[in-house]
Amino acid sequence: MDAVDRHEAVETSPEPRILRTIRPVGVDELFLCIPLGHAFYEEASLPGHLLPRVFVETWHQFLSSGVGQILGLWQDGTLIGAIGGLLARDPNTGQLMAQELFWFVAPEVRTGMGAIRLYKAFERWARTQGALRLVMTALAGSYAERLGAVYRTLGFRLLETNYVKDLP
Repeated sequence: MDAVDRHEAVETSPEPRILRTIRPVGVDELFLCIPLGHAFYEEASLPGHLLPRVFVETWHQFLSSGVGQILGLWQDGTLIGAIGGLLARDPNTGQLMAQELFWFVAPEVRTGMGAIRLYKAFERWARTQGALRLVMTALAGSYAERLGAVYRTLGFRLLETNYVKDLP
């Protein structure tokens, strides 16, 4: 039983009767991430469109090979948030690192500590896999500064900024 399984039942809602749990999203549940993905794309004004088939096929490979993990925040059997990332060796040092690729909680359930507990479960997973570094992303935009403050509170430091250019 890994660290994520031991911390499966987590009270994260300010309403005492609502129990939210954190557990891995299985390969047979990947399609449940699609509505969250669409909402994330819209909220973040990301370029392009989420392609459900590509998402499911890609994450199926990541999860099946053991290099990826998606942890879900669940309420009454419904996926209301998720964080996903990959393990990889730093090409310069050889150290194993975990890279978050997405972290999203549905806006209507962003009360309480659900998002932070989701992050903490991801960090536990990274540690149990032997990762020595955790890399989190903060997309440019309206909440980048607020998320940066959260990351600093969690012990992160700003390392680099990426720029993107679409190529025709």
